[in-house]
Amino acid sequence: MGTASDLESVQCDQSRSGMGSALTPPEPSRKNNVLTLRYLLALGVIFFHAQSWNQNPYFFNYPLVPVFLTLSGALVLQSLKNSSYPAFFRKRVLRIYPALIVGFILAIPIMASIRDTLAWYLSGGVFGTGDAMYPSWSLMWEQVCYVVLAALFWLGIYNNPRLLVSLTIIALAIALMWHPSTEGGRRAPMLFACFFVGNCIYVFRNKLRGVPMPLVILFSISGLIVYQTASWSVLTSAAGCTLWALRPGIIGYWIEKRIGDASVGLYLYHWQVLHILRLTGLSFIWTAVLVFPVTFALSYASWHLIELKIQRLGASSLVPVRSI
Repeated sequence: MGTASDLESVQCDQSRSGMGSALTPPEPSRKNNVLTLRYLLALGVIFFHAQSWNQNPYFFNYPLVPVFLTLSGALVLQSLKNSSYPAFFRKRVLRIYPALIVGFILAIPIMASIRDTLAWYLSGGVFGTGDAMYPSWSLMWEQVCYVVLAALFWLGIYNNPRLLVSLTIIALAIALMWHPSTEGGRRAPMLFACFFVGNCIYVFRNKLRGVPMPLVILFSISGLIVYQTASWSVLTSAAGCTLWALRPGIIGYWIEKRIGDASVGLYLYHWQVLHILRLTGLSFIWTAVLVFPVTFALSYASWHLIELKIQRLGASSLVPVRSI
């Protein structure tokens, strides 16, 4: 998931002129819809999991994690273009692991097996059990995408847009045609394809600014309409949402100034909150209602008291920004 400096550079491209050094935390400048989308996706994940506790057919389903990966694909490519390799990976660690560690601590009261929970995270949901830390599976696949991104960048793939498009088409074909028996096996190809789509959106961002907003909206909502019956809607939804996120907007700027970027905490902590609320004997309705404010309070505190402070401490040791 992209850091604050990633979002800043996508909007302003300040690094081209030497501005916005990684040596200092950036001032709020997210005058786009990136942070707004991150919050919407995190809240959507909470809502999706809250309804699952009722054991009734889902009345809301949307490719939320693929959208996260597509957005990340656009943001972190910008970050890598303006960082050294050590600085890039350091920013990724500072962004993910503080909240992830807090999430594991919150999961201890409901964790049946530490080994199975770690196996679930480290294998991207292929092995182990996600009873205590279910959302963590996607973070491992995202980190694998970071490594693939760095390797392809070193090979010069991103200097050749045609080669990148060819690679993305191959990834899309595999994702749409390969149907392994395990759920973990089905996830990986689609997530990699979405990540490459995000890369392409960043590379061709200037041309894609001309895509009409009605078409962007149509792509974004396609997952709500045909997600259950058409796998291609995962990709159209992810692309549409990412295109919208990179468009100018002011809500994300207001959120950053007033609240901060607590979206990772919202994504990671709600599962533990759901479990703990259910252990109190609350009904499904009360559990579904209370999970939002309780998770938000935890995520807000985590961002301001832990995550942001660690990022600021870590920023002082980052190498200067490398121009594109």
